[in-house]
Amino acid sequence: MKISKILLTLSALIYFVFGFVFLIHPDAITTMDGIVLPDRPAANHIRAVYGGMEIGLGMVLMYFCLAKDEVKNGLIVLAFSIGVTSVSRLYGIVLDGGGDMSNILSFVAEFVFAAMAVILFFLERRKAADPNHTFHNDGFIQGNNNRYSNEIQRNYQEPN
Repeated sequence: MKISKILLTLSALIYFVFGFVFLIHPDAITTMDGIVLPDRPAANHIRAVYGGMEIGLGMVLMYFCLAKDEVKNGLIVLAFSIGVTSVSRLYGIVLDGGGDMSNILSFVAEFVFAAMAVILFFLERRKAADPNHTFHNDGFIQGNNNRYSNEIQRNYQEPN
């Protein structure tokens, strides 16, 4: 649970930072990527979509992180939002050959965050199904719903 909350908090903070930068100064970020905004209405679209949407997503992730028993839902939102972003970026790299260092690093970061969210979601779900399970130093999982760990532990003997 702690790692899941850290991932949600970190993701929310990243969304907040990028969202506020896009909201306050949309030209700064777009110029770094070689995008020149032709007029102020275009800047307003960047503010709304990249600024407002990212700030809103950061708020949603923070809510799920802070609300009781909502971490799994936050991980789902993070996995889908950043996962689809990652797949879309990869599609663009393959289709357009836009594989510059910025796009490749962004893809890797997005993919890692999405993969972590998926893995942590399944760990959280497993923990919710068996709240008594624990991980021990000997590598065995203890818990009421883990039929394999009980059998393995019965057959396991400490080395002499």
